[in-house]
Amino acid sequence: MLSKELSRLAPHINKAVNGFIAFLLVVVTVVFVGYNFTQDKKAVGNSQTPIGETLYFARSGATVTVKNYYTDRKKDVLIATLEVNEGSSKLPTHANDYWVVTTSDIGNKSIPTYFGRMNTDGDYFVIIPYPKDMTYTVAIFNTTTSGGEVKSNGGQINIGQGTNSKIIADITRDLLKNVNTSSNQQAKQTDTIAFNMTLSSEIPNDTKYKVTELDIDSLLKQNGDTLSFDFKKFYMMAYRDLAVTAGRQKVNEYTNEIQGLNDKMKEVRETLDRNPDDEVALRQQETINSNIQTAEDNLATANQTLQEIKKKFKYDENTFSDYTTKMYRLK
Repeated sequence: MLSKELSRLAPHINKAVNGFIAFLLVVVTVVFVGYNFTQDKKAVGNSQTPIGETLYFARSGATVTVKNYYTDRKKDVLIATLEVNEGSSKLPTHANDYWVVTTSDIGNKSIPTYFGRMNTDGDYFVIIPYPKDMTYTVAIFNTTTSGGEVKSNGGQINIGQGTNSKIIADITRDLLKNVNTSSNQQAKQTDTIAFNMTLSSEIPNDTKYKVTELDIDSLLKQNGDTLSFDFKKFYMMAYRDLAVTAGRQKVNEYTNEIQGLNDKMKEVRETLDRNPDDEVALRQQETINSNIQTAEDNLATANQTLQEIKKKFKYDENTFSDYTTKMYRLK
């Protein structure tokens, strides 16, 4: 009797078991996907703002694009360069018209940090000496348009409570872009841009989060209690050498192309020496001659461009003559 009852119920039991397994698989999948999504968000939030990200000075109307991150072999510095696009707007040219601030726990009211703009129309730079193994939230606050009372007292700044709260809110809006690209930049209340910097990206294999290591032991010089940054070496390695290398690669590319075409021409002429009426060889000769002329024109242009690059990227002491030396912690 019991055996018959079990036989009758077996299909229903199997359906129930299969349904439970299917339900369990769905739950495990949802939890797994949710966990990975959360971990991905955490990794992005704890990494630097990606290269190519555009930040917005809401009051000035200017945009700034994260251009690159650098360090040296000893990891003595952490550097961010930011490309400025002012359009019809105009940002202050003096470094003292900005405050560099942070909401990160830097251990003090301020830490040494170089900030400025190359010449008056070049990139912004932010340089943190002896960076810790942490993510720095860095904000550049334009004091000329943001309003509110801002005072400096040596190692710290005092910002009116209302303005302080607005800056922190605007920093949050910029950082939200790292994990939510639909964050509304137009809602910002101050002329502030914010971004993350770190030597320890949690997304190491993505080029947007790469910190380029320059081929030098250290860009810092310590003379007693005086710390200085080697701006010339940094400029030459991060800007001039990079541009010159790219220009020289083009010259080498067209030089090699011409050499290859001349080798082909030599073979075609050997064929024509044996048979001056070879129609295929005659057509090849015409095509190669045309290609050589084009390559020679390209080589001339590439050489001219290389010379212009060398002149354009000649180091000038005035390039880094205006900068501030502190990053302040916001309350």
